[in-house]
Amino acid sequence: RPVCKTFSSARGRCFEVKVFVSIQWKPPDFDKRLARYPEVLAEMHRKIGSGAGALIESGVKRDITEKGLVNTGRLRSSVRWRIQDPKTTVVEAATKYAEYQDVGAGPSRAAPGPRKRFWPPRDAIEYWVKRKGIHKKMGVSLSRATYLVQRAIWRRGIKPKFFMKGGLERSWNKVQRLVREVQKDILRRLGFE
Repeated sequence: RPVCKTFSSARGRCFEVKVFVSIQWKPPDFDKRLARYPEVLAEMHRKIGSGAGALIESGVKRDITEKGLVNTGRLRSSVRWRIQDPKTTVVEAATKYAEYQDVGAGPSRAAPGPRKRFWPPRDAIEYWVKRKGIHKKMGVSLSRATYLVQRAIWRRGIKPKFFMKGGLERSWNKVQRLVREVQKDILRRLGFE
C-alpha cells in the first residue's frame, strides 16, 4: 500500500512515497520461498518505486498545466522522481518558487510554517510581468507594474495551488493498480497461482 508524506527540501517541494506491500493471503510456505529469491523482492520494490514515481510525476505535471501555472515551463519541467532507497520514491518540484506556488506564501499560506509577509524578488516578478504583458494591460510602465505586483504579494500573499497534492490524487488509483499487478506477478513467479 503506498503511503505519502509531503515536505519541503532545499531542492524544492517534495512528496516522499513509501510503498508497503502486504499480501492478504499468504500460502503456507510463502515466506520461505520469498527468502530463497531475494531478487524477486528487489525487483518488486524497483517496479513499484519507478512505476509509482513516473505515474505521480505525470499527474503533477498535468495538474500544473491544467491549473494554468505554466509561464516559462520551468516549474513543470522541474518535476522529477527518484528512488531514494528500495522502499522510498521521492517526487519533487525542484525550483526555488515551487513551494510558494504549491502551498502559498505570506498571509495566504496553507501549510505549516511562517505566514510572514515577504517582498518578492524584483527580477523574477519583472520577468513574469513582462512575459504576461501585465504592464501593457494596466497602461503603466514595466517598473510600476512590477512594483504593484510585488506590493500585492506582500499584502495578500500567494494563494496555494496544491499541484503536488492534485497530481498525487490524480494518479493514486493508477498507483494502487500497479501495486496489485506487481503483487500478482510476485505470487505467480513464486509458484502460487
